[in-house]
Amino acid sequence: MTTLPSSASSSPLSRQTLGQWAVDADELARAWRVLYDAQAPRLPWGQRLFALSSLFPARPSAWLLALEARLCALEGQVRRLGLALDDKAFAVAAQAPLLVHEDAYLFPSDTRW
Repeated sequence: MTTLPSSASSSPLSRQTLGQWAVDADELARAWRVLYDAQAPRLPWGQRLFALSSLFPARPSAWLLALEARLCALEGQVRRLGLALDDKAFAVAAQAPLLVHEDAYLFPSDTRW
């Protein structure tokens, strides 16, 4: 699972507030398709953020970090539950509360789609 580097946690933007940034389900799905393409190599965190900033050039950095946090939580949920992603899954993931546990972003355990 990808997590934000520890240097990001010491920035003025609190890791706990990333869940407050609204992310649209379509934007989440678009980012997922680009970053989690089975044909593409896995990118390190900095390159992932660069890719997201290229996909969404008008969005502020804090929003990009919030999107990355939701992608990380979604990745963990998919891995834990073996989910197949569809429109409903992206809609739920875009709206679900975002929790911080140690160095990982998670959705609450009762999040279902």
